[in-house]
Amino acid sequence: MKVKPVIETEPRKPVVFYCNAGEHMVEFTPNPHGGGTGYATNQDGTYRTCYDCCARVDRERMIATGNSRMLPLYLNENTWEVTNWPGTLRFKATGHYRRRVRVGCCGLLDRTDVWFNGPDGHVWHGINIGDTQTCHCKRTRQRTSTAS
Repeated sequence: MKVKPVIETEPRKPVVFYCNAGEHMVEFTPNPHGGGTGYATNQDGTYRTCYDCCARVDRERMIATGNSRMLPLYLNENTWEVTNWPGTLRFKATGHYRRRVRVGCCGLLDRTDVWFNGPDGHVWHGINIGDTQTCHCKRTRQRTSTAS
């Protein structure tokens, strides 16, 4: 029995929500072919942050802490960009290097090192290990001529 593909004929209705981080109302129209909700939320759903404010908050957190421990950043090896979860904060890699490394009980894995101009006028270094996009980043001492 063949399954017919679902074709959405009517456009989705806009979703209106309050952005707690920016303290403003947001109207977001979801993509009819999938995609996000237009906001990030905490575990119990009581705090919402629109994608634009998510970029601002993530940028501020990177500047304040100098690392990405509490902030998931992702490496896109097709475009060589480091981005936040919704992709609203982007840093173009200025250099990258790939090698195989031995990781504990996991054996040999690919490790990709990437460097980019961070939000604070410093060069940042990121490491991606294995078959994931997660990129653990930290600020270096090196200053850059332009902040992203």
